[in-house]
Amino acid sequence: MEQKTDLRIIKTYKALTEALKDLLLKKPLTEITVNEICERAVVRRATFYKHFGDKYELLTFILNEMRNDISQKGEQSHLPADNGNLDFYSDIINMLEYMKADEPLFRALSDNCSSSAVLSLMIDFITHTMKEFLKQDDSISDFHSASFDLLCQLLTGAFLQGISWWLNNKERFTKPEMAEQLNSFIVNALVNEKDRLLSC
Repeated sequence: MEQKTDLRIIKTYKALTEALKDLLLKKPLTEITVNEICERAVVRRATFYKHFGDKYELLTFILNEMRNDISQKGEQSHLPADNGNLDFYSDIINMLEYMKADEPLFRALSDNCSSSAVLSLMIDFITHTMKEFLKQDDSISDFHSASFDLLCQLLTGAFLQGISWWLNNKERFTKPEMAEQLNSFIVNALVNEKDRLLSC
């Protein structure tokens, strides 16, 4: 994928991004063609393939942009817990707010997770986001790399399922309540894993 270098390329990326987002609200990614994306974006196929290998690479770009936005919001608002304990509540709230702001798209992506390619992209998106805000706590650097990576994968699966459930059942939990539930789950998993490693 070619790097963004000037205003024309930025406009092309924006047009393609919005086109794919709009199409995802109407049908599964597996049924969307590059031709449809280009027609909606008013971009030539040759231009599309100059920047992206296929529609999955475009979706990867979109998810990476989202992850960067969430990460930047987290950096701006993250504060350590006053009691010195692990606390990711503010990070999770930021993520839920970001997803709520673009809820139709995240619903569509959740529905598209029946596709192994989309599921893989969503897991990668959540895993990287998860690692970003877990690494904000200095104590987590004590984890062995392999153990930390495995834990992130396990938490990612649960987190993705939890978010998907919440988007379809928001009347069951408010946003703060859902953030508290997810925060408690993540903190308990990290504390248990740290205790296990220290006892080895």
